[in-house]
Amino acid sequence: SYLLYGDFTTASSTEVRNLSQNNRALTGAKHVYDDGNVRATSFVSRTAQTQQVEEFRAVGTSGPYYLSATGGEFIDNSEQVEVVVRDRNQPNLVLQRTTVARFVDYTIEPLTRRILFTHAISSVDANLNPQSIRVTYEVDAGGPKFTVAGTDVQVKVGDNLQLGVVASTDENPENRRKLGALTAVARVGENTTMAGEWVRTESDKNGKGSGGRVELRHQTEDLAVVALASKTSTGFDNPGASFSAGRTEASAPGEDRIGRRTPLRR
Repeated sequence: SYLLYGDFTTASSTEVRNLSQNNRALTGAKHVYDDGNVRATSFVSRTAQTQQVEEFRAVGTSGPYYLSATGGEFIDNSEQVEVVVRDRNQPNLVLQRTTVARFVDYTIEPLTRRILFTHAISSVDANLNPQSIRVTYEVDAGGPKFTVAGTDVQVKVGDNLQLGVVASTDENPENRRKLGALTAVARVGENTTMAGEWVRTESDKNGKGSGGRVELRHQTEDLAVVALASKTSTGFDNPGASFSAGRTEASAPGEDRIGRRTPLRR
């Protein structure tokens, strides 16, 4: 448990949070309480910053990639860069997100907003799923300051169930946003887990919206299955989510083994 005043990020490490993810780089106060059964994270910031998200298709080179940073001045050290793997048959489904580190994996020039990686980023992964580079960063619009705040409470209920409540608000006068969510993770067998979240959003531009997501994972030495189903309404508004508004997607990729060394993917 700790209390921090300074620079922090708001992204949650809880894997169940996908539609409700809040990924900001802010300056303010952040409090984390963790006693092993309850983990509560809260933050508040007074800022004039707005969040921008850009995604570039990887082309098999180290770059460069240029951020547009429209509507304000780019805030140095605010960027969060991820390599995103999307399903080749359903591009809206994110299979994997890997955060990369500044100076280790890439460099950025603040004035030109040029990102250059230290190694080439392949256009596809080993399974021929397309890869992209997703950059979340802040710009200073130069207007009056407003409040950005949020909280995430995760509670373990016994050994096999975890429940969570999420709430956040962004009082940016250009587009006020509110978000509320319920999350759950349950172990339904020795090798099987199920996770789900229900999210409700409200914003000046898109009005009221909602989204839901369910994920089932089964993992053994001979069989691995990940079944996903997600749905969002047209009014859903959360830039931190990897799933866009007005979409319905479902998939159930799996892998089993023929012998000890031959995987069969389907």
